[in-house]
Amino acid sequence: MPMYNSDFISECFHSIETSGTPLPRLYGVGTERRVVPHSYEWDCLNRPDPHFIFQYSVSGEGEIYIDGVRHRLLPGDAFLIEVPGPYYYRLPNHSPHWEFKYVSLTTEFSFLWKKVILLAGRIIRLDESSDILHYWNVLFELLTTDPDQDKYLCSEYGYNFLIRLLRWAEQNSMNTSTLPAFPPSVLQCLELIKTSHHLNIGIEDLARSAQVSRGHLTRLFREYLNTTPQHYLIEARLKSAARMLSSSTLSVEQIAQRCGFSNGNYFAKVFRKWNGINPSEFRENQMTFTPIKQIQ
Repeated sequence: MPMYNSDFISECFHSIETSGTPLPRLYGVGTERRVVPHSYEWDCLNRPDPHFIFQYSVSGEGEIYIDGVRHRLLPGDAFLIEVPGPYYYRLPNHSPHWEFKYVSLTTEFSFLWKKVILLAGRIIRLDESSDILHYWNVLFELLTTDPDQDKYLCSEYGYNFLIRLLRWAEQNSMNTSTLPAFPPSVLQCLELIKTSHHLNIGIEDLARSAQVSRGHLTRLFREYLNTTPQHYLIEARLKSAARMLSSSTLSVEQIAQRCGFSNGNYFAKVFRKWNGINPSEFRENQMTFTPIKQIQ
């Protein structure tokens, strides 16, 4: 339903949990436009009602802090977070407005959500013509026109949205050919990470390859990729490990060594910290998941 206020315009749909068998479901879908000087901010550590959020910037600029690191959110950027969690996002004072679309999902979709995060990361960049946003448009029109939806349809809508996210994540994981124009030093690092993340390399090796200082390389990554070289390298290793967990019978120790981690214990610790699930649990759950190629 539409909401109009002096500081924002909002139109949204939210599902309501009903009696009977609890199901994973679409929690909400909507769009908002926030403007200054009115404040708009969310400290996600203090938010009730656990759920997942996908939020896509349409126009203006927002910002989000992930583990204390600031990321600009420009048109085309989307973030994926869990609530409650160590995230804080807002309309910054220097931005006249921030318009965005969002989808929220219940935490029963946890396994699929974690797989998307593992492959895609917390911040992704999407074209308006993407299948994900096309489906958002379909959902938004359907649910704001006819909000009387039962829990089974809400479960189907949430699953279909996540499947589109997962397809995009699998197709774009580690794909540097579609990156925008970056400085040569950043491109050199991305190529090194893509081809050599399984080796014992670190920030010093990346800076040496790019022929810049560590500090300058970190500033470049934050400016162009909204992350740090260390985080990008760890994400590359975790994505590679996730693929091996899903498609091979190698032990956790063997996968750790093939993906650049010093040992299996350290790999499991990092994997769980970033994804909330250990490698063995990920592999067990993966065995019951229908491969994306079968859902076309």
